[in-house]
Amino acid sequence: GHHISWRSTEDSTVPNSGAVGFRGVGDGRSTEVNVSLQYRPPGGEAGAMVAKLLGEEPNIQIEEDLRRFKQVME
Repeated sequence: GHHISWRSTEDSTVPNSGAVGFRGVGDGRSTEVNVSLQYRPPGGEAGAMVAKLLGEEPNIQIEEDLRRFKQVME
């Protein structure tokens, strides 16, 4: 496959779901990686703001993880 997806269990403290897609591009030596994530942070909007201030916001973490993944794969 070219696609991975998940969702948390009903009793999860941070309900979430997401998907990662891989698609070959260009000359066949490159791959585009797309990440989609949905979640409900503990504490609602206030919890999301605190997480962002502490650098724990998922979008920031995903960007950093994808950057590291690219470095390893190259």
